[in-house]
Amino acid sequence: MIYLSQTLFLWWLAAFVLGLAFGLVPSRSEGTGRAGRVALLAAAIGVVAVVLNIVPGRAGLWLETAVLASVAYTLGCWCGAALGAPFAVPAESPAAAPLAPVFDIPPRAEAADRETPAESPAAVNPLAAEAAAVIVARELQALMEPAQPAIGAPPPALARPEAGQEDDLRLIRGVDAGLSEMLHAMGVWRFEQIAAWRQEHLDWIANQLRQPPVSLKFWPPQARVLAAGALTDYARAVLEGKASDDGGDTQALAEWVARLPALAPSGAADEFYAGVRPPGFVEPPFGAQDDLTRISGVDGAIALRLNGLGVWTWRQIAHWSAENARWIGAWLARPGAPEREDWIGAARALVAAARAGETKL
Repeated sequence: MIYLSQTLFLWWLAAFVLGLAFGLVPSRSEGTGRAGRVALLAAAIGVVAVVLNIVPGRAGLWLETAVLASVAYTLGCWCGAALGAPFAVPAESPAAAPLAPVFDIPPRAEAADRETPAESPAAVNPLAAEAAAVIVARELQALMEPAQPAIGAPPPALARPEAGQEDDLRLIRGVDAGLSEMLHAMGVWRFEQIAAWRQEHLDWIANQLRQPPVSLKFWPPQARVLAAGALTDYARAVLEGKASDDGGDTQALAEWVARLPALAPSGAADEFYAGVRPPGFVEPPFGAQDDLTRISGVDGAIALRLNGLGVWTWRQIAHWSAENARWIGAWLARPGAPEREDWIGAARALVAAARAGETKL
């Protein structure tokens, strides 16, 4: 060993300097300190093995060389650590872990929590879930299907008229009280409205009613007669409370409608007079003809002219509108006379008296 110390002196010096350099480098790692202690223990074991000459021959020579190098390196580390101690940065102590509670005491429950039992989640109804899925599927199918074209066209509607100004739609054969209310909801209040219906209006009404009566197509011709001021035998029966509708017999209803009185055709000169020409009949409706001279301002000559226009009864005049009265005054060359002499009011009074049985209707 003395021979090796003298021969390899520069190598031992290099090992010492290397250890000195590593000793001067401060270390905060716990693992590095543990490795140094292990290296020191290994060097001590090597020294013991060399002193006791446990490993003979060439292997022992190499062991002695390694031990001397380790001793030089270890001495350098100690010296470097001693020289760098004043400049070393103290290692940060790990954050103290919070102390676990000695007893795990649950928080005190409130009175309401103690009294009210925990509610279990509501069970899902499989039938309700299936129904919801079916509804969603139908909605999606409806969105994917092309839009259906509108059926027909809605007829002109009116706002609810004042009391006594609406017509009794039950006088139309095939219209009962329920259908009358449904028509009112659609804005249908007057015979004139139904009389003006065209095929597209009938299609729209049928679609709205869902289950339209077979008599629907026969409503407009009846409404024209009623709007003109004539009462059919069915309408009279309704007013007397004796009506019995057989609207389901289409053939019988068609034959009955065909016997309704014919309306007088419009004239080419009608539009030259202010107002609107009132509807009239070619012949006295159902053979009824009233004495028009009982209306103040109507003499025999005017009555004949009114008959020629298709006006035969008081009821017809009672159904006139203000525009009808205006047209009649212009046509008779007596503008404003029907309004001043109140022909419409007088005709209504005669109709009411006839209904009461005082005068023949």
